[in-house]
Amino acid sequence: ASGRLGNLAAVSIVANGCTVRVVSGSENRLLGPRDGVQVTEDPVNIGHQRNLERQRGVRLYPERNVTLTVRAASSALPRGRVCLTLQVASADNFMLRGNDTAVLFDRVEMPAMTIHLNPGAPQRVWFQDVRLGRLAISSNASALIGGTGHVQWLTLGHSNSATAMFFHEMNARNIGVSPLTTNARVSIRIEPGKTKAGYLQQANGPAHGYPIWIDGPLNELEMPVRKVNAMQLTPSMRREAHSLRDEVLGRAGPPPVLPPTDPVSRLPAPPLPVSPGQRAADSQWLQGRERARSAGYYEFSLRTWVGGSVAAAAHR
Repeated sequence: ASGRLGNLAAVSIVANGCTVRVVSGSENRLLGPRDGVQVTEDPVNIGHQRNLERQRGVRLYPERNVTLTVRAASSALPRGRVCLTLQVASADNFMLRGNDTAVLFDRVEMPAMTIHLNPGAPQRVWFQDVRLGRLAISSNASALIGGTGHVQWLTLGHSNSATAMFFHEMNARNIGVSPLTTNARVSIRIEPGKTKAGYLQQANGPAHGYPIWIDGPLNELEMPVRKVNAMQLTPSMRREAHSLRDEVLGRAGPPPVLPPTDPVSRLPAPPLPVSPGQRAADSQWLQGRERARSAGYYEFSLRTWVGGSVAAAAHR
């Protein structure tokens, strides 16, 4: 009845014809009306948790992987009303599914977030003024995705040609783009001296199939396989991003009033985005880069943020 979801690790959201808002808070919970939302838990995660407890001989703070399914489409809801508002404190892995779905990450502040978009059409996702340590997005959907805010590490990947990613208004210090299919559209911002950006075209296909639009100098984009069609950002792409923003914000309406925090349900603070293990991985990566340079190799790095690792490709 309280809408509290416990210590979330991963959330799958299935919302056909719905608008979903995600906000930050001190606990994981559903806000507002939730009669039409079904909450189910991944039983595999429960078994894994119990195995860890048996191996370590201690009771762990239980993590949960849940699926939130909106049982009925929200076509009857007026524009400006969401069918689901999720407040998150610890969940950092999201899987989004549904047709005619809009998801707004509204001023979310987290150390890290990973977003997976599964097939559905059309899907619209907007990040409004977020503050994130890292943001990793992969799309296998007919989706429009974009946003504003500040991110230290931004990773963009897609396996659907109908994907468009508008991140030229996102301030990111490090950007990696790694497509698995052709003709999807991606836009980013590169600030000279402030942004490191790379594009890893793994298929080694013709350049025209791998376009990227850049707000900034094109020569600042690192490309180990130089078959990328890098172009200056166009006014039409800016307008398309603004149209996506206006559509998602209009569907979501005004932000909710967050309920007071229950001290008993307050979760431990999430970990810092840079762990000792990540610092060790960075050190190893830097040492490898220097060895590659001294050997006369052209080196390119693309952070994938999978398990905190760094993927690097070296080319002559």
